[in-house]
Amino acid sequence: MTYPFLSSSIIRSSPSMETYQSVFVALHLMLLSLTSSSAVKHNNMSDLSTLLTIKAWVMGHDPGNIVSTNWTTDASFCTWMGVSCSRRRQRVTSLNISSTPLYSIIPPHIANLSFLSELVLSNNGLVGPLPESLARLPRLKYLQLDSNQLSGSIPLAFFNMSSLTELILASNNITGTLPSNDTSFRPLFPEYLYIFENQLTGSIPSSLFLAPTLRELSLDENQLSGDIPPEIGNMKHLTLLYLGDNNLTGTIPI
Repeated sequence: MTYPFLSSSIIRSSPSMETYQSVFVALHLMLLSLTSSSAVKHNNMSDLSTLLTIKAWVMGHDPGNIVSTNWTTDASFCTWMGVSCSRRRQRVTSLNISSTPLYSIIPPHIANLSFLSELVLSNNGLVGPLPESLARLPRLKYLQLDSNQLSGSIPLAFFNMSSLTELILASNNITGTLPSNDTSFRPLFPEYLYIFENQLTGSIPSSLFLAPTLRELSLDENQLSGDIPPEIGNMKHLTLLYLGDNNLTGTIPI
């Protein structure tokens, strides 16, 4: 199965603890060097500080020095590569630094960009778990983390985001199960859900096909098992469905 909108994955070993320590030393030095003359060019110091933290995090893992060279305080951070801002408040609304070798965990400080509505970190060689802190972004609509080496299960909080409309976690090493309806939690599934080429196990919860807004679903190339929920026949807006290369049984209603 080919998905032209997704990139190929990168495999690389995890960075050492010494690397992380050097990252934060570099961040401290950058913040100290930020003079008042350059700071006045930035309308929001919180977003600036967060972006500089991300810059320091990737220093040493950016062979082309793309981020290190482009993200400088000589210009507004709204003009930096991969950064988009709202017009009125000049807050960061989109961060897209895909296909930049980072070979680290997802920088946790991204969760401080409270106006972020789009986050794209595809094909970056990212490792480690999916940070639950991303689910605290109140305006996040589009989250794309495909083609990395991310592992662990999907945080339950990812399915409790009323703002999220598209979730792309394809081509990683994600394990665990999909959330199901129970007495304590009712999952909120996005309109577009792509988690193919991972290691998901368990069955497909019937609650997935009770989501009225679900339009596209790709769960192929996992280790899912059990019956295909008959509720799938009630999906009026579903236009794309991939369930192949699993251990599922049953039929899909026409």
